[in-house]
Amino acid sequence: MDRRYLARGHANMRQALLKEVPAAFFAAALHESPGSVVVVQRDATEGETDRFATALGRPVLDLSSVNEDIEDLLALSGMLDRYVGVSNTMTHLRTARQRSSDVIIPRPAEYRWMNAGEESPWFPGSKIYRQMPDASWPPAFDDLAVALKD
Repeated sequence: MDRRYLARGHANMRQALLKEVPAAFFAAALHESPGSVVVVQRDATEGETDRFATALGRPVLDLSSVNEDIEDLLALSGMLDRYVGVSNTMTHLRTARQRSSDVIIPRPAEYRWMNAGEESPWFPGSKIYRQMPDASWPPAFDDLAVALKD
């Protein structure tokens, strides 16, 4: 097989696995929620966590380095009372521990999140908040903000 094809395929796979949501909407949804905010961002850009904390209006605990060790990440997954994030390893680990998550899903959704609905059969008990078909985010983050006040 051609190395260029392999390299291009790897880049396409990485792009398919990259999931992003607007940090400002995420921070706004978390703004009035009680408790501490722990950041576990993989491959954060320089200053990204600080900008998120500024948008949130309060300090965050940056534990992003925990992503380097899956056992540490698994331990952290069991220590968090609630987890809100974009589909990622932490969501998988929490499900393995029979703990739910609040999951923000950008479009197009990966197969495991299906194209519609508030739950996935692969992540029982986890609630899905979806980007709208027109690519807008406010309804998903508004619903998340309401859920986080509970």
